[in-house]
Amino acid sequence: MRRTIARILLIVLVIGFGWGTLTTAPKIAEQYRGMRESGDAMALPFLGIVGIGALLVLAGVGYAGWLIRRELASPKVKRHRKIENMTDGEIARETKRHIRRAEKAQQSPSVSGPISPQQRELRDELRNLDRKSNECTLEVIVFGAINGGKSSLLNALCGQNRFATDVVGGATTQSSEISFPGKGKIVLRDTPGLQEVFGDRRALIARTQVGKADVVVFVIADDLRSFELDEIKDVAAIPKRVMVCFNKRDCYTTADADALHKRIIERLDGIVEPADVVTTQAIDVERTVEVQKPDGSISTRTETKPKDVSALTDRLLAILEGEGQKLLVRTMLQRARELESLTADTEK
Repeated sequence: MRRTIARILLIVLVIGFGWGTLTTAPKIAEQYRGMRESGDAMALPFLGIVGIGALLVLAGVGYAGWLIRRELASPKVKRHRKIENMTDGEIARETKRHIRRAEKAQQSPSVSGPISPQQRELRDELRNLDRKSNECTLEVIVFGAINGGKSSLLNALCGQNRFATDVVGGATTQSSEISFPGKGKIVLRDTPGLQEVFGDRRALIARTQVGKADVVVFVIADDLRSFELDEIKDVAAIPKRVMVCFNKRDCYTTADADALHKRIIERLDGIVEPADVVTTQAIDVERTVEVQKPDGSISTRTETKPKDVSALTDRLLAILEGEGQKLLVRTMLQRARELESLTADTEK
């Protein structure tokens, strides 16, 4: 629409300038001759003023023409509707349109060579839409800084040691599934721990794992650091459903853990729902307790506080049951838009 208006304005500008030149020039010439014949001393100054005015008009017309041509020459940017403002039916229909367009473009003679690995991965992922929908599968990626206890948390969630606890650097493909009979299943995916100092933060957020996830669980072991808060804001803006898990609560007294939990919720106000900020203890914790005997002597014994990740499990299950299908179709629309965009870039 904007390009059509720009073309019309350019045509009107050219016609208007031409018409103005044809009608104004003879009148100016006639006025100048009349002033010369009558010996008017303002004849030459009049001509100078007219020349300056003509230059100003030419400059204005040229600048307006340049602005319009720049608008016409600029690449056309597709502005997608915000997914959160769309109904499930609209999301499903747009997803199918993007997939059809991308597949059609990939078969076009103008596309030379094979499709890229990233395009192929996205295409295959989108083709699993029906399977994921039928199985009611919620894909959860766990994100967070090194030493936050991500892998231990994942092992506690799935009930077995499936995730290495020393994953550092690079991309990880570790995953596991939790099945809930009659309710669906949750696929858990691990990622390398984030460093406090790292390169392009936005490139990290754009990883394939984050893009394909329906829920992102950000694990922290203390109060939010500035870089962690920035990460959470950026992931939530994609938009993605974000949970924050305050792990290692066993490192604090009950009162301190509760106070820290409350502070984290306050800092995430407007970014993450309070119900999506949970606390966990991912490992069994052994503590030595001193006991004074009746005779005054001191003995020690070891007590074990078992791990507890029930708050996170319960919240994920609630999301799976109440919002799983909606999160799934929203994720697939995001990926479908990305697939069509990648295909369009290949054609250029």
